[in-house]
Amino acid sequence: MKKEIIKKLDKAVIEYYKNLEPKCAVCGGQYSELHHWYAKRRNLFLRWAPQNIVPLCTTCHAKAETDARHWKTYFIDYFYNDLLFLREGKNYIIKDGFDYEKLLNYYKNKIDINKIRSWYIDQIIFWQLGTGRRKYSD
Repeated sequence: MKKEIIKKLDKAVIEYYKNLEPKCAVCGGQYSELHHWYAKRRNLFLRWAPQNIVPLCTTCHAKAETDARHWKTYFIDYFYNDLLFLREGKNYIIKDGFDYEKLLNYYKNKIDINKIRSWYIDQIIFWQLGTGRRKYSD
């Protein structure tokens, strides 16, 4: 079950960003790849968080992968608030109450990216408060 939902979410996120037609966050060129601040294989919670995903062109993505120190400096200047979120999010461990289906529906139904970002922030807040989960109503 878990592997199946992970594959569905990965596919839904790629499709979501394709429909947004984003530009490369660095050079403004045509987006071709999604770069993750924190490797998606290392942190399941951050794997689909918009704050962890940066659309890049092929050239900038290759540079980001090979010269991480330079690119992290660049990204810190432009994505500081996202980095604050990620610093907290990297410590979040998905519990049984994590709503994969809710997140999948957000991406599949092309919900506004800001709502998805807020949903993730709520996950962190409730995790810090010790509840680890919250029921959402749309």
